[in-house]
Amino acid sequence: MNVIKSFKNFGFKHTAGIIFNKILFKLTKKQKFRENIFALNLKYLNRQYAKFLVDNQHEQLIAENAPIFIFWWQGYNAQMPEIVKACIQAAKTNNPTKKIIFVTKDNFRKLVNIPNYILEKLNNGTITITHFSDILRASLLVERGGVYGLMQHYIAYPH
Repeated sequence: MNVIKSFKNFGFKHTAGIIFNKILFKLTKKQKFRENIFALNLKYLNRQYAKFLVDNQHEQLIAENAPIFIFWWQGYNAQMPEIVKACIQAAKTNNPTKKIIFVTKDNFRKLVNIPNYILEKLNNGTITITHFSDILRASLLVERGGVYGLMQHYIAYPH
């Protein structure tokens, strides 16, 4: 993403941070310096977002009847990679009492409210399916609760 698009879509603070980090990492090859930058970033994130974190309490926050959402834009079809099919099957097998909701381009509107301006950005290429899936994930979890299973993750234990 170029600087102008980044500024337009995410604002000055975000864009300046990206540029600053790129310059710093190009200027230094020293691992210790990079570790210090990482530690500063981590400290900032902890300061800003600690109130949203709950230490090792995730099991208590997920209701027993919470659904598991799995998103694949194209839908379940013959062209779907075998690894994706295996991940879907693992989610079903390892969570027999959970409702697994397969989210696609054809049904996401029935499950969650995504603002039209986001859909316009998706349709005109300003955001990618990857960016859209992040918005979709957050919206699903806020509006409906549950668990969001990433297609690349093999769900090997019950949620």
